[in-house]
Amino acid sequence: MTTIPTAFASLPVGKATSSGKARVCIASPDITGPIKNGGIGTAYKSLAMTLVRGEHEVTILYPHGTHSEDGPISQWIDFYASHGIKFIPLFLPAHTALEGTRAMKLSYVVFEYFRTCAAIYDVIHFPEWMALGYYSILAKHQGLILPNSIIVVGLHSPHLWNMRYNHEPVMDVDILTLDFMERRCVAMADVVVSPSAYMIDWCMRQGWDFPANTYVQPYVLPETHLSPIQSRTVETKITEIVFFGRLDTRKGLLLFCEALDQSVLHTRRDITLVFLGRSVDLNGLNSAELIRRRSANWQCAVKLITDFGRDEAVNYLRQPGRLAVIASLADNSPNTVYECLSIGIAFVALRTGGIPEVIAVEDRPRVCCQPSSAALAQRLEQALDNPPAPARPALDFAANEKIWNQWHSGFAAAETSSKKTFAGVSHMATGSAGGEASDKQVGTPAIPDAQDRVSICLVQQGRNEDTWHAINCLKIQDYSPVQVVLALRRSEDNGGDKLAPEILAEVQHAGWKIIFFNPLQTASVYDLAVQAADGNCLLLTDDSVGLAPNALRLFFQAMTASGADILTCAVGISNSASRMDFNTPADGIQLFAGAPLAGLLCNVFGGNAALVTREAYAALGGFAPPTIETHGTRTADAWWQFYARAALSDCKLRCVPIPLIWSLREASAPTLDDPPPAYALADIYRTHVDSQLSSMPLFMQGSKLKADLVLPHWNGRGPVRFGLWREVMETMRDIRRKTRRIRYLLKGKSPPRN
Repeated sequence: MTTIPTAFASLPVGKATSSGKARVCIASPDITGPIKNGGIGTAYKSLAMTLVRGEHEVTILYPHGTHSEDGPISQWIDFYASHGIKFIPLFLPAHTALEGTRAMKLSYVVFEYFRTCAAIYDVIHFPEWMALGYYSILAKHQGLILPNSIIVVGLHSPHLWNMRYNHEPVMDVDILTLDFMERRCVAMADVVVSPSAYMIDWCMRQGWDFPANTYVQPYVLPETHLSPIQSRTVETKITEIVFFGRLDTRKGLLLFCEALDQSVLHTRRDITLVFLGRSVDLNGLNSAELIRRRSANWQCAVKLITDFGRDEAVNYLRQPGRLAVIASLADNSPNTVYECLSIGIAFVALRTGGIPEVIAVEDRPRVCCQPSSAALAQRLEQALDNPPAPARPALDFAANEKIWNQWHSGFAAAETSSKKTFAGVSHMATGSAGGEASDKQVGTPAIPDAQDRVSICLVQQGRNEDTWHAINCLKIQDYSPVQVVLALRRSEDNGGDKLAPEILAEVQHAGWKIIFFNPLQTASVYDLAVQAADGNCLLLTDDSVGLAPNALRLFFQAMTASGADILTCAVGISNSASRMDFNTPADGIQLFAGAPLAGLLCNVFGGNAALVTREAYAALGGFAPPTIETHGTRTADAWWQFYARAALSDCKLRCVPIPLIWSLREASAPTLDDPPPAYALADIYRTHVDSQLSSMPLFMQGSKLKADLVLPHWNGRGPVRFGLWREVMETMRDIRRKTRRIRYLLKGKSPPRN
């Protein structure tokens, strides 16, 4: 029997009043309307409607632009406006290409909204799913945005949890990055709220970190369920057994089919088996087709309904003679159970996940059965002989809605002072977001004293003109005091001692330190530069990039606010043959997330610039010195390896989501994520792996390389990743569906709904 965790408190509403009107923003990649039949979308739509009824101001951010699965996006803007909710679609930058995973791009779009918009929000909600809030939460920790907003992360459906119970293999590096981003969203949140204790318990057993302010609070009901339909008091004969839920493995489709095979139900001609839910792909086979194949020898009638929305599905189920079956192998707190409980629909369910938590204790034994096909088959046969009465909920839905509204009232805008802080809210537990940053005010940091000033270590790697450009970028920084240590190559080919006189005169007049090095004799030029530097914060960089005018100020501000040991940043890309112009948008922005495991396979850490504390630099043993095995290592590879060592250490490696450095990309130049020598990078990871598994990093690198070689190339830009390959296939399927719809319309026929 599943043990129900009970160690997590409900949302505290001790001193909150119901009169405060909070400014609330809900940012979600899944929202009912443009996205059909999504559990997260249903939950956030219901929360938005609830908060509006509580007289709060609500804004919904939708990061998919005009994409809509049901009607034009303007329809949903008008729909939510009619309910007093502002619905804002967000778009990818028009003239700047974002380089990174899909989750990174969506998260960056939302971050840019908060960075540039004038609106002020008291409470901002994100789901952990798809890590939509990652860059926004990261930037808040760094004191860059949202100083007076409370960020709430809802725990709904982590990607690896969902893939595990759908039996999906992890074949995409992007999933490793997404898992890391989802975990960090939860760890860095001001508040985490889960609808079930089960999901928090599961995540904790997987090593997730949670902030002190972590609560369990059930979902609020959709507005159409606030006045429950009278439950059936007389049990009617069951004529339809309805599988209720998405038609996939985690929702129990295969287990349900096995239960039918093991029982006499499939031989009953007086029974109809109904599959009510959205069809999906299961290992290349559409679930609707899988059902047709599995039911080919069943004698009972079988019906598929794959195009109903939530309201249509509920209306179908509450008709007499229908029994809902919720057969999830794992579930957080499914809306299907809420709908059955609130409207009085008879159902049976597996005793899994958070399902039992919302069912009245006395009804659980007769409603829930063990998660096996044999137990489900027995329970269904019993239901035919003795039709069950609807189950009762374990919670008061009206009281639950009141708690949500009162809790938000505690953050209402009545306190207009800019000094409003997270710790200042009286009914919140004292503590820092994610247990990392203190509850001090964020904002522009104080000018550091001499011992804390930043020392810039600029290393010459290229031509004199590259070095001159990097120097000019340092001269226009809007932050001081700083010290600059300029390391110049002692080489006839690149200038070295014969550096242009005007450059030497310029840097000497500025009081910069100049050291010379021979790349063939110097073990690590950054170690030499650091030895010559005085500051406790070290900005390491080279002349392959240029620092944006506000780079140093924002770097130091982010480190001061977040307490990070090492900070990297997004990289602006210029495709122009001329030097980058900081007054115009970059041609591209390369995004990073810092996932340690994904860093074995691609550079997810940063470019050729980082702000490092002297203590962290010493703890890492300095910049990775070249050895015989790594002789000839590219500069980008050396940075990658430095970041990998930092990510696997006790250092806090973080990334500023703003492009503080710009890089000139030449057509033939290698990109930051081109793989370095496998053994050099793998050796870094092997020190963190049990000796019996020491070859695993090499195998992972080889497997990715093999996959890249067998996949086609996309527009000459390198091998298509599995994630992009899936996106291409999904796009092609969408084109085929729309083409079929057009053909029906041209013939004057009504197109199919699915």
